[in-house]
Amino acid sequence: MATEAFPGEKPKKPRKPSKKPMPASLARLYRKALTVSDEAIQTYRPTELVVKCTEAYLEGCSTQKDIAEKLDQSPATVSAALREPVACAWIAKNLNQIISQRLGLVDAALFSRAMTGDPAACKLLYSRYGQLESRHVHVNVDAGTIDYSSMTTEQLEKMAAAKKALSGQVVDVSTE
Repeated sequence: MATEAFPGEKPKKPRKPSKKPMPASLARLYRKALTVSDEAIQTYRPTELVVKCTEAYLEGCSTQKDIAEKLDQSPATVSAALREPVACAWIAKNLNQIISQRLGLVDAALFSRAMTGDPAACKLLYSRYGQLESRHVHVNVDAGTIDYSSMTTEQLEKMAAAKKALSGQVVDVSTE
C-alpha cells in the first residue's frame, strides 16, 4: 500500500520496520533503567567511564565492544560499568535529554529552511505538524493566487527560487 504523496510527486511505499529497532546493548540498558527509582538516579554520581559511555552511545557506538574500542578500555571493564542498573538509568536519562535538545535544534533548522522557501522543508514541516492532510497550499502574491496542488517538485523549486529573487515583496503562505 502506498502512502499519500505531496502534489506532483509519486506515492512512496511505506518503510518496512527495522528488524533491529534498537541495538541489543542499548535495549538492555533501557530495560535495566526501568528498574531504578528517580530518587536513585538523582543521587547517583557517575564515574568518568559511565559519562564516556554516554558520549560513545551518542556518537553511534551500538555495542559494548564498540564502546570499549572507542574508549580504549577492555570489554570486561565496559561491561562491568554497564551492569550496574543505576548507571544504566543515568545513561538512559541523559541520552533522552540530549536527544530531546538536539531534536529541538533540528526542528529550528527545518523551520529556518522552510521560511527561505525550500519546498522540501515546507513539505516536511507541514507533515511534521500534521497540516499536510488538506494537500492544497495556496500562495497569495499581490492578490493573485497560485494553486500548488497540481505542481511538480521541480515547479515548486522554481517557484521558491522566484520567490527568493523577488526580494521586498510580501509573500503570504496559507493552507486551506
